[in-house]
Amino acid sequence: MEPMTVKRHGAGHDAEGGDGPKSASEIRHRLAGGEDMEKLLPVAAAGVYQREENSGRGFMSADALEVAILSRLRLLDIETFDRLPDAGGGVGEALYNAVREEETLDAVAARAKSRGVAMARIRRMTMCATLGVTAGMADGTPPYARVLAADDRGREVLRLAASTSDIPLITKPADAHRLDARGESIFTLGADAHDLYVLGYRARGERRGGADWRAGPSIV
Repeated sequence: MEPMTVKRHGAGHDAEGGDGPKSASEIRHRLAGGEDMEKLLPVAAAGVYQREENSGRGFMSADALEVAILSRLRLLDIETFDRLPDAGGGVGEALYNAVREEETLDAVAARAKSRGVAMARIRRMTMCATLGVTAGMADGTPPYARVLAADDRGREVLRLAASTSDIPLITKPADAHRLDARGESIFTLGADAHDLYVLGYRARGERRGGADWRAGPSIV
Protein backbone atom coordinates (compact mmCIF):
# COMPACT_ATOMS: atom_id res chain seq x y z
CA MET A 1 0.00 0.00 0.00
CA GLU A 2 1.35 3.41 -0.95
CA PRO A 3 1.60 6.10 1.76
CA MET A 4 -1.25 8.62 1.73
CA THR A 5 -1.01 12.21 2.92
CA VAL A 6 -4.04 13.71 4.66
CA LYS A 7 -4.28 17.49 4.74
CA ARG A 8 -4.61 18.95 8.22
CA HIS A 9 -7.37 21.52 8.74
CA GLY A 10 -7.54 24.09 11.50
CA ALA A 11 -4.67 24.81 13.88
CA GLY A 12 -1.22 23.42 13.19
CA HIS A 13 0.59 20.98 15.46
CA ASP A 14 1.11 22.58 18.90
CA ALA A 15 -0.29 25.85 17.49
CA GLU A 16 -3.04 27.96 19.02
CA GLY A 17 -5.64 30.28 17.54
CA GLY A 18 -7.19 30.46 14.11
CA ASP A 19 -10.45 29.14 12.74
CA GLY A 20 -11.50 25.52 12.50
CA PRO A 21 -10.51 22.56 14.70
CA LYS A 22 -8.18 23.33 17.58
CA SER A 23 -4.90 21.53 18.20
CA ALA A 24 -4.75 19.04 21.07
CA SER A 25 -2.23 21.32 22.78
CA GLU A 26 -4.62 24.26 22.70
CA ILE A 27 -7.52 22.14 23.95
CA ARG A 28 -5.46 20.89 26.90
CA HIS A 29 -4.29 24.44 27.68
CA ARG A 30 -7.82 25.83 27.63
CA LEU A 31 -9.27 22.96 29.66
CA ALA A 32 -6.57 23.57 32.26
CA GLY A 33 -7.81 27.16 32.43
CA GLY A 34 -11.32 25.96 33.26
CA GLU A 35 -12.90 26.67 29.89
CA ASP A 36 -16.10 24.84 28.96
CA MET A 37 -15.04 21.80 26.94
CA GLU A 38 -18.32 21.80 24.97
CA LYS A 39 -16.98 24.81 23.07
CA LEU A 40 -13.79 22.97 22.15
CA LEU A 41 -14.82 19.43 21.21
CA PRO A 42 -17.24 17.74 18.80
CA VAL A 43 -20.47 16.65 20.49
CA ALA A 44 -19.57 12.94 20.57
CA ALA A 45 -16.07 13.61 21.91
CA ALA A 46 -17.43 16.01 24.52
CA GLY A 47 -19.73 13.27 25.80
CA VAL A 48 -16.83 10.85 26.18
CA TYR A 49 -14.76 13.50 27.93
CA GLN A 50 -17.56 14.31 30.37
CA ARG A 51 -17.99 10.63 31.22
CA GLU A 52 -14.29 10.27 31.94
CA GLU A 53 -14.23 13.50 33.94
CA ASN A 54 -17.12 12.31 36.09
CA SER A 55 -15.26 9.07 36.83
CA GLY A 56 -12.07 10.84 37.92
CA ARG A 57 -10.18 9.88 34.75
CA GLY A 58 -10.68 13.20 32.94
CA PHE A 59 -8.33 16.05 32.11
CA MET A 60 -4.92 15.67 33.65
CA SER A 61 -2.15 18.26 33.45
CA ALA A 62 1.52 17.35 33.17
CA ASP A 63 1.94 18.58 36.76
CA ALA A 64 0.12 15.48 38.01
CA LEU A 65 2.99 13.23 36.89
CA GLU A 66 5.90 15.65 37.05
CA VAL A 67 7.48 14.28 40.21
CA ALA A 68 7.04 10.68 39.04
CA ILE A 69 8.70 11.45 35.70
CA LEU A 70 11.57 13.45 37.20
CA SER A 71 12.27 10.75 39.78
CA ARG A 72 12.45 8.15 37.02
CA LEU A 73 14.73 10.31 34.86
CA ARG A 74 17.19 11.05 37.66
CA LEU A 75 17.82 7.33 38.16
CA LEU A 76 19.02 6.83 34.57
CA ASP A 77 22.67 6.90 33.53
CA ILE A 78 24.12 8.92 30.67
CA GLU A 79 24.39 5.85 28.43
CA THR A 80 20.60 5.54 28.55
CA PHE A 81 20.20 9.12 27.30
CA ASP A 82 22.73 8.49 24.53
CA ARG A 83 20.63 5.57 23.29
CA LEU A 84 17.47 7.67 22.94
CA PRO A 85 15.93 8.43 19.53
CA ASP A 86 17.36 11.73 18.16
CA ALA A 87 20.05 11.83 20.86
CA GLY A 88 22.88 12.63 18.44
CA GLY A 89 24.90 15.83 18.38
CA GLY A 90 25.24 15.99 22.16
CA VAL A 91 21.49 16.38 22.74
CA GLY A 92 21.33 13.22 24.86
CA GLU A 93 24.09 14.48 27.14
CA ALA A 94 22.47 17.91 27.40
CA LEU A 95 19.18 16.32 28.47
CA TYR A 96 20.98 14.11 31.00
CA ASN A 97 22.64 17.15 32.61
CA ALA A 98 19.39 19.13 32.64
CA VAL A 99 17.47 16.29 34.30
CA ARG A 100 19.97 16.06 37.13
CA GLU A 101 19.88 19.76 37.98
CA GLU A 102 16.57 21.38 37.01
CA GLU A 103 13.49 21.33 39.20
CA THR A 104 10.65 21.09 36.65
CA LEU A 105 10.07 19.40 33.29
CA ASP A 106 9.68 22.79 31.62
CA ALA A 107 13.03 23.87 33.04
CA VAL A 108 14.62 20.61 31.88
CA ALA A 109 13.36 21.14 28.32
CA ALA A 110 14.42 24.80 28.26
CA ARG A 111 17.94 23.96 29.44
CA ALA A 112 18.43 21.00 27.10
CA LYS A 113 17.20 22.88 24.03
CA SER A 114 19.76 24.54 21.82
CA ARG A 115 19.72 26.37 18.51
CA GLY A 116 18.51 24.07 15.77
CA VAL A 117 16.89 21.63 18.19
CA ALA A 118 13.09 21.76 18.28
CA MET A 119 11.38 21.79 21.66
CA ALA A 120 9.15 18.94 20.47
CA ARG A 121 12.29 16.82 19.98
CA ILE A 122 13.38 17.43 23.56
CA ARG A 123 9.95 16.56 24.92
CA ARG A 124 9.82 13.35 22.90
CA MET A 125 13.25 12.36 24.18
CA THR A 126 12.16 13.08 27.74
CA MET A 127 9.19 10.74 27.45
CA CYS A 128 11.24 8.10 25.62
CA ALA A 129 13.74 8.12 28.48
CA THR A 130 10.93 7.85 31.02
CA LEU A 131 9.33 4.88 29.28
CA GLY A 132 12.43 3.05 28.11
CA VAL A 133 12.14 3.72 24.37
CA THR A 134 15.50 3.48 22.59
CA ALA A 135 16.72 4.40 19.11
CA GLY A 136 15.70 1.89 16.44
CA MET A 137 12.85 0.40 18.43
CA ALA A 138 10.29 1.64 15.88
CA ASP A 139 12.25 0.48 12.83
CA GLY A 140 10.91 -2.19 10.51
CA THR A 141 7.51 -3.83 10.36
CA PRO A 142 5.28 -3.45 13.45
CA PRO A 143 5.47 -6.66 15.48
CA TYR A 144 1.70 -6.85 15.97
CA ALA A 145 -1.62 -5.03 15.58
CA ARG A 146 -3.90 -4.75 18.60
CA VAL A 147 -7.66 -4.72 18.14
CA LEU A 148 -9.27 -2.10 20.39
CA ALA A 149 -12.90 -2.33 19.19
CA ALA A 150 -15.01 -3.99 16.52
CA ASP A 151 -18.60 -4.29 15.35
CA ASP A 152 -20.14 -7.23 13.46
CA ARG A 153 -18.52 -6.20 10.20
CA GLY A 154 -15.20 -5.71 11.95
CA ARG A 155 -15.38 -9.21 13.40
CA GLU A 156 -15.83 -10.60 9.90
CA VAL A 157 -12.76 -8.70 8.75
CA LEU A 158 -10.79 -10.01 11.73
CA ARG A 159 -11.70 -13.61 10.92
CA LEU A 160 -10.37 -13.10 7.41
CA ALA A 161 -7.28 -11.22 8.59
CA ALA A 162 -6.38 -13.96 11.07
CA SER A 163 -5.31 -16.17 8.16
CA THR A 164 -4.05 -13.51 5.75
CA SER A 165 -2.36 -10.78 7.83
CA ASP A 166 1.41 -10.46 7.58
CA ILE A 167 1.62 -9.47 11.25
CA PRO A 168 0.02 -11.08 14.32
CA LEU A 169 -3.33 -9.72 15.50
CA ILE A 170 -3.89 -9.33 19.24
CA THR A 171 -7.54 -9.62 20.26
CA LYS A 172 -6.88 -10.33 23.95
CA PRO A 173 -3.89 -9.40 26.14
CA ALA A 174 -2.83 -13.02 26.65
CA ASP A 175 -1.98 -13.12 22.93
CA ALA A 176 1.04 -10.92 23.69
CA HIS A 177 2.77 -13.90 25.31
CA ARG A 178 2.71 -15.71 21.96
CA LEU A 179 4.58 -12.93 20.17
CA ASP A 180 8.30 -13.05 19.51
CA ALA A 181 10.65 -11.40 22.02
CA ARG A 182 10.53 -7.99 20.27
CA GLY A 183 6.75 -8.01 20.05
CA GLU A 184 6.18 -8.98 23.67
CA SER A 185 8.69 -6.40 24.90
CA ILE A 186 6.93 -3.63 22.96
CA PHE A 187 3.52 -4.69 24.24
CA THR A 188 4.94 -4.68 27.78
CA LEU A 189 6.41 -1.24 27.24
CA GLY A 190 2.99 0.09 26.23
CA ALA A 191 1.38 -1.53 29.26
CA ASP A 192 4.00 0.03 31.53
CA ALA A 193 3.37 3.44 29.95
CA HIS A 194 -0.33 3.12 30.74
CA ASP A 195 0.47 2.16 34.34
CA LEU A 196 2.51 5.35 34.70
CA TYR A 197 -0.21 7.50 33.13
CA VAL A 198 -2.99 6.34 35.46
CA LEU A 199 -0.98 7.52 38.49
CA GLY A 200 -2.05 11.03 37.51
CA TYR A 201 -5.79 10.33 37.70
CA ARG A 202 -7.72 12.42 40.19
CA ALA A 203 -9.62 9.38 41.48
CA ARG A 204 -7.28 7.20 43.54
CA GLY A 205 -9.38 4.13 42.81
CA GLU A 206 -8.60 4.48 39.09
CA ARG A 207 -4.81 4.25 39.60
CA ARG A 208 -4.61 0.47 39.73
CA GLY A 209 -1.93 -0.95 37.46
CA GLY A 210 -2.06 -3.75 34.90
CA ALA A 211 -5.10 -2.54 32.94
CA ASP A 212 -3.52 -3.28 29.56
CA TRP A 213 -3.07 -6.90 30.61
CA ARG A 214 -6.77 -7.21 31.53
CA ALA A 215 -8.68 -5.20 28.94
CA GLY A 216 -10.04 -6.86 25.82
CA PRO A 217 -11.51 -5.09 22.79
CA SER A 218 -14.89 -3.37 22.98
CA ILE A 219 -17.50 -5.12 20.86
CA VAL A 220 -20.05 -2.58 19.60
